[in-house]
Amino acid sequence: MQRLIRHPTINRGSVKQRLIIAGVSLGMLAFIIFLGSQLFDIAMSPDGVYSCCKRDLAHGGTGWDFNVFRYTASLMRGGASPYSYHAYVYTPLVAVLTVPTTYLSAITAWHLWTAIEFAIVGATVVIFTVTELPGRVTWRTIALFGFAAVTATYFFPISRVITLGQVDTLTMLMVICGAWMQSRARAGRAGVFLGLAVIVKVWPILFGLALLQRGLPQRRRTFIGFAITVACAPILMMIFGGLSGPKMLFDNITSFPENNQYLVSHSAWGTARLLFTATSFANPILISPTAYLATGVIATLIICGLILLAIRTPGDRNLCLWNIAGCSILLLPMAHVAYTVFFLPIVWIWGARVLDPATRSKLSWAVFAVCIAYWVLQTQSWQDDQFNPNDSIWLYCMMFFLNITLCVVSIGGNWLIHREEAATLPRTWTSLRGTLQRVRVRTPDTSPASPIN
Repeated sequence: MQRLIRHPTINRGSVKQRLIIAGVSLGMLAFIIFLGSQLFDIAMSPDGVYSCCKRDLAHGGTGWDFNVFRYTASLMRGGASPYSYHAYVYTPLVAVLTVPTTYLSAITAWHLWTAIEFAIVGATVVIFTVTELPGRVTWRTIALFGFAAVTATYFFPISRVITLGQVDTLTMLMVICGAWMQSRARAGRAGVFLGLAVIVKVWPILFGLALLQRGLPQRRRTFIGFAITVACAPILMMIFGGLSGPKMLFDNITSFPENNQYLVSHSAWGTARLLFTATSFANPILISPTAYLATGVIATLIICGLILLAIRTPGDRNLCLWNIAGCSILLLPMAHVAYTVFFLPIVWIWGARVLDPATRSKLSWAVFAVCIAYWVLQTQSWQDDQFNPNDSIWLYCMMFFLNITLCVVSIGGNWLIHREEAATLPRTWTSLRGTLQRVRVRTPDTSPASPIN
């Protein structure tokens, strides 16, 4: 009898889906490589686009902040305190991480540092994608990864951070890792990563306000991990800077004011200062101490109200974290353009929401549209480092207005969505409970009687 040979059937839908995923992946990868090459050219240019933030050719064309870190690391190698250099306003961790570059030439160290920054941005995008869309890889996962990678690559604040050689991308990676641990119910580790962001740069301690969010699970464990890690910061200061290390850091921060840095402050009070006081940038609208005070107070109250609303809105923990991070930056006296990188995850999260059918709605689409407009506008420099008294003062304030608009739309939109969901859930539950009660009453008991022993 002839044996029947069965050929395996091919799932054409599965093959087609895989081909689509492969094609989209290759297209996104090519586009990301192209944009990355453009950003790399800017970062490697000795007299680059952002010339005021570059050293001249005699110093190898390396980033300004990277030179601060590297010089401080060389002082530490010689046994000196990192805070003996007044431009150093970080915990010793940044200088410690930079020590290996002091054994290399300036230009080689700069190339290595830039490559590490690119790797950090890539790792941030990957971990964010895994956090928001866990599970097996689908077209939504690839679309979210591509969206986050493209928006990160072509984003002026990130290109500015890489050009300067700053560590804000590393800080953002620590916060992203904290959100990832929180999504995996590892509250202690989530607090540790959030605390590491504080050790890299001190001011992210304000992000800890997100631990007050209503309904946050395992709040105590997260707070303990965060508090213990943050407590290591002054210990590091005293180990590398002596017992006076924390005081020296504070003195460096207060003795290195905004006027000496020639940088625009994109905060509530920084914008009020630009609009209503005499500065070395563009001409103000008018010089009025009363208008300056009133504008600063009103903007601060609005931002504090946004923080309170974000804390009182339960639900998406990651969105609450980044909303509070954005609002905290708007309150900092020295909220420079580099800090705007912390607003980008807000755009990513709303992109993830419209990709997920469970969170997609007309309102989420509207918020996402605002996020896309925000990203497009933030690809511009907005006169951040081009000081011309003849320019419009609004160009220097534009970044603050864009950032606070994103916070208002994101926090307000999330609150409205939660309110809609809360309004429908009780009615649904009441209807379901009533249905179950009616079924229980109408259904006769057909179970056999228990035997009597």
